[in-house]
Amino acid sequence: MWSPGTAHGYHARTFGFLVDELVRRIAGKTLSDYWQENFARPLSLDFWIGLPEKENPRVATMYAAKAGKSPEPKQFYADLITPGTLARKTFISPCGLHAITEMNNVSVRAQPIVSFGGIGSASSLAKFYAMLANGGKSDGQTFFSGTTIKWMTTTLADGIDLPQEMVCVSPTFIGGDFGGKGSFMDTHVAYWLARTTGRPIRMVMTYVEELMAANPRHPAVMTFKTGVRHDGTITARQARLIYDSGGYAAFKPARGVGYGSHGAGPYKMGHMQIDAYMVYTNHVPCGSMRAPGEPQAIFASEAQLDLIARELG
Repeated sequence: MWSPGTAHGYHARTFGFLVDELVRRIAGKTLSDYWQENFARPLSLDFWIGLPEKENPRVATMYAAKAGKSPEPKQFYADLITPGTLARKTFISPCGLHAITEMNNVSVRAQPIVSFGGIGSASSLAKFYAMLANGGKSDGQTFFSGTTIKWMTTTLADGIDLPQEMVCVSPTFIGGDFGGKGSFMDTHVAYWLARTTGRPIRMVMTYVEELMAANPRHPAVMTFKTGVRHDGTITARQARLIYDSGGYAAFKPARGVGYGSHGAGPYKMGHMQIDAYMVYTNHVPCGSMRAPGEPQAIFASEAQLDLIARELG
């Protein structure tokens, strides 16, 4: 993708490149070739990382989604398209694939770009996931060992009464955690349905179910006391933050919640004290979402400063 030391990027393609390089060094072949030899051909999967030219007529044309309004924040996206800016250097694709429509280019589809260039059918993905739901086995063949995935299957194994080496998890490309995968809600139900029916199962929660059984942000009760001079200078702040974490300790991000560490905001002040508490309640268990615990504290801080500014005129 680029010569080491010449560029960087925070993108799934970056991590895909690193995984591909590890496979090259360990197995002596690309991840694309490894995928075909060990998964695609044995399972008869119509799925490619680097599409053969003869398969192109079967691929659907990709179209970019239409935006209802200009992306925000405007300055960031302006910098993103401006050569030489920090935003462009940090976030732009190192491959030059700056538009979704580039994936309609035959030469681009042919590139084995890991975490980005996978092209295949939905039925092939379903068959692959069915193999995972069946303990990593299909037609008498074993595709995943328990040692390889043990570190990420403990919670699932406890819920389905199987040894850890029998549980296989395949993380999706879309997103990290930030709340969406922080706890196992309907995963066990999907497993039992798949095991009973012998077919892949997809679970989709309704909005009501999401609110009733998912792991949302932590509600909080916050008390802020801020010292301000008549000229608007902030001198000190004291805050008491109580986060409602709901029930069930397993859903609590012990090290994930920031506990209001951004409660001071971007303001200069001589003194600051924050006392934060995570409490059990009989509410829906809460979990990590992006910047866990911080939006609540920042909202309270800014709301109080608005009140102060109104009082000072």
